[in-house]
Parts: sequence; structure tokens; C-alpha cells
Amino acid sequence: MYVARHHEFSLAEYFAAERRAGDKHEYADGQIYVMAGGSPRHNHLAGQVYRLLAERLAGGPCAPLTADQRIATPDGLYTYADASVFCGPIRVGAEQTALNPAVVVEVLSDSTRAYDRGEKLRRYPSVASLQHVVLMEQDAPDVEVWSRQAGGWVRAVHTEADAVVVLAGIGVTLGVGELYAGAERFPG
Repeated sequence: MYVARHHEFSLAEYFAAERRAGDKHEYADGQIYVMAGGSPRHNHLAGQVYRLLAERLAGGPCAPLTADQRIATPDGLYTYADASVFCGPIRVGAEQTALNPAVVVEVLSDSTRAYDRGEKLRRYPSVASLQHVVLMEQDAPDVEVWSRQAGGWVRAVHTEADAVVVLAGIGVTLGVGELYAGAERFPG
């Protein structure tokens, strides 16, 4: 992710720029980051996880949202996950920014992998409502799940098509094979 550090932006300047922009931006520590568009495979995987979550959660207290929902962490990261889940009433702050996700999903790419596994993964746990962070590689079945437990965050990695991803905090299981179904048809 390219950043030119010539100017520190206020949160108000970020929101003003977001309202005028045709694309999405993230904000952290006074810097505004342009978000790159996803590849067809990235978009398929994000859509697939959203669809599966919507099916599993239908009629219950939790519901998924797409990558258009901005999320804030208490320490000042304003970001867009590829999918997210909210349970109960969604709490919003400035500019309709969601404050209480239960799950965030990031589909990794070459240009975002270090950022998603680094800064975002370090900041997400500061969200008290967050139960799971899901990181999905796009080139091969590889789902990394970080789950909040009583003693801290626990990591599980699933790479087999018949493996099951358990999101106990929202009462959902997802098969790795179903998450990646059809992905091979799309260029990454």
C-alpha cells in the first residue's frame, strides 16, 4: 500500500474527502489510504462469504454486511472489511461508521496481505464486540481464523477443502470447500 506522508489529515478532512470521492479510502493516524479495487477472484470470494453468512444467519440476531460498510476501531482506524457481521442493533458513529462488528472478513491479495495481516490485525482486537477475524487467501484454499477466547486470541488455519471453519461467537460453521466453490473460474 503506497503512502505519501506529506500532510496529516484530520478525521473531518477524511470524512469530507470520502463524501466527494468515487472510490473508498481508509484512515489511520492522520493518513488517508486509497483502497485498490479487487480482482474478479477477490470479488467472488467476498461475495461467496457474504452469501454463506447471510444464509446461515437468516432470521437470527446477527446479519452480514458487504464491503461498503465502513468500520472504526477505538484507536482510530477507519476501514472497510470485505465482509462483516453485526449482532443485535448496529451502533454507528460519525458518517454512519459501524462501531460494533462481531466478525470481520478480509480476502487477502498481494497488495493488501501485509497490511491486513499487520496493522489491521493488530487494531481489530481493540473492538470489544469483535469475536472473529477471518483472513482468506485468494489463490488457494487457506482460511485463517482469529477467535477471541477467555485467555486472548486463538489462531486456527484451515487449508483442506473438507475442513470446517467454526465461528462459535455467532453460531456459524462454514466449509472451506463451499467458501472457495467456483473461485477457480475467476482470474486472481
